[in-house]
Amino acid sequence: MVHLDAILVACAMVVGFCVIMMKFTGFWPCRIAEVFQVDSITCTKSFGENIDSMKSWIQTSLNLHYVLLSLHNT
Repeated sequence: MVHLDAILVACAMVVGFCVIMMKFTGFWPCRIAEVFQVDSITCTKSFGENIDSMKSWIQTSLNLHYVLLSLHNT
């Protein structure tokens, strides 16, 4: 039997811990992406520009463009 409330509490605790650690270390997701040189993500870009960069990077690295086109054509 799966206890949904325990799963939700555990997920909330993990997210809370991550936010607290990011606050203490000063490394936010855009800074972490800069450190690991993930595609062209920088903290100087807007959130939308970073999302578009990630989307295009994922599409090219996983070759999802053709899958998305086939789903769109059906």
